[in-house]
Amino acid sequence: MVGGDYTIAWRTASADGHVIRGTIPFSVRPE
Repeated sequence: MVGGDYTIAWRTASADGHVIRGTIPFSVRPE
């Protein structure tokens, strides 16, 4: 994987039926 900034988008449903979604930003830096 090359270095850079990435974002993971996720989505899930809770037990009572609500949809929860968000994003997780992260950075990759080569050693």
